[in-house]
Amino acid sequence: MRFRRAAGGGWRVAGGYGAIVGLMAGLGLLFFASPSVAQEYTVTFHGVIGREGVGFGEFLNPAGISLDPAGNLYVADSGNHRIQRLTQPGEYMTIFGGFGFDRQQLNQPMAVVATGLDVYVADMQNRRIQRLDRLLNFLGVLPEDPEASLFGFPRGVAISKVGEIYVADTENEEIVKLNTSGQLEVRFGGFSYEQGRLRRPANIAVGPAGKVYVADTGNHRIAIFDAFGGYLTEISSDTLKAPEGVDVDDSGLVYVADTGNHRFTVFSKEGTLLLSFGAQGVGIGSFSEPRDISVGPAGKIYVADTGNHRIQMFRMEKK
Repeated sequence: MRFRRAAGGGWRVAGGYGAIVGLMAGLGLLFFASPSVAQEYTVTFHGVIGREGVGFGEFLNPAGISLDPAGNLYVADSGNHRIQRLTQPGEYMTIFGGFGFDRQQLNQPMAVVATGLDVYVADMQNRRIQRLDRLLNFLGVLPEDPEASLFGFPRGVAISKVGEIYVADTENEEIVKLNTSGQLEVRFGGFSYEQGRLRRPANIAVGPAGKVYVADTGNHRIAIFDAFGGYLTEISSDTLKAPEGVDVDDSGLVYVADTGNHRFTVFSKEGTLLLSFGAQGVGIGSFSEPRDISVGPAGKIYVADTGNHRIQMFRMEKK
């Protein structure tokens, strides 16, 4: 195990084969690698975005994050009932929302996904999905009829490559799939699904092959379904504790905000644990109930460090 400063002033932690635990005194930086790791990985701390507050670039319990293809960061600033859009270095750009029940107002937004053209927001307590353009101008709402009962409490949202919308309904403990026109297509993960039955589903992601990855919080796992809602398999119910966030990169690696363990974990596309990073705390590389994770190009990892009211940035590299 070795520590050194990376270019730009970040801290680099490099580990080898076998079980590895390293702690940098005074920095709160904790790194674990699984004994099954067949390749050395390094994790570099790249900075913090935000702090507790109500101003621009400040957060209260940020619960959801998403990167668009240009690298802009969108944050579901849940405690402030708003969405913030920031550049990749963390500079404030614009804001949407504010507490309320009307269109263009939010009540505890818990998730956000940015496609590069549109932005979808899980406006949980208002029981709807709001659709914005990439500059956070209001476009519409799902369901369009305010009297329609499409969701209970939408906790997560994801968009497929062809524009299908997947919503994690944590109240009804199911995933709701809408077509590209916003019409109901199928519900899955509910009572009849046996092994695929969900408990308190949170954030969701669509992988490069169209598989749907669900942070199945109450079952302490990532549940995986096909694009039509057929249950396929799970990842690590023995390793995770109440995970609330998940993302998948272009190679199929699965990144998890392991909320109850105050860390993030990375799995191979086959479900093998590659590394776990973090511990409970307030220092660099420590977390307090992280609720979401988003992966950018070149191994850049963004973690919504919810209880610490900030976003932490890292880079994972294979040696």
